[in-house]
Amino acid sequence: MSMRISAILSVAVLSLMLVANAHAQRGYVEGFGGVLFVDDGELADATIDPSGLFGAVLGLAVAPGWEVAAAYGYSPVTATEDETSTEIDANVHVYFGAVNYIFPSERAIHVLLTAGLGGMTIDPDLEGAESSNDFLVNFGGALRYTASDRVAIQGTVRDHVQFCKATDEDSDTISICPDDDAALNHIEISGGLLLLF
Repeated sequence: MSMRISAILSVAVLSLMLVANAHAQRGYVEGFGGVLFVDDGELADATIDPSGLFGAVLGLAVAPGWEVAAAYGYSPVTATEDETSTEIDANVHVYFGAVNYIFPSERAIHVLLTAGLGGMTIDPDLEGAESSNDFLVNFGGALRYTASDRVAIQGTVRDHVQFCKATDEDSDTISICPDDDAALNHIEISGGLLLLF
């Protein structure tokens, strides 16, 4: 994990601790897995198949119905050139802070809306290639089932909007972005187990 990712996650975790009310805090740790549908933008004659997504979330309630969270996800992706069937492997890292709103309900199932800001790093497994780093905004929704005072299960659908930076033609950076500035939409469908505290 790069220093940039570590710094962002450290700041996010510290922020969570500072904004939580010490007398009424309720938090959770979530491990999740799912599928990431990568938007291949305008890659010339290449496709990217859906890939597994794995990660963790640390969240804290800050007010009735409101949570803040810090999240990290990892996805190993493969881009395949259509003509030659050449494959290029890469590791995708997403990291962000989010705000969740939980709609009130007397039942054990709750509906959530979520939105966040962070970054996306694409690290190709190719000698001499440099990783790309772009700004990320995401939003989505979730269903959370509270099984007990200590355990909940959550299913999430999230759109990770990657804001691409134009890359120099002479650059060694490998990116799925088109040559000009653009926004790509990467769709996450995931499920996770929450341990409540």
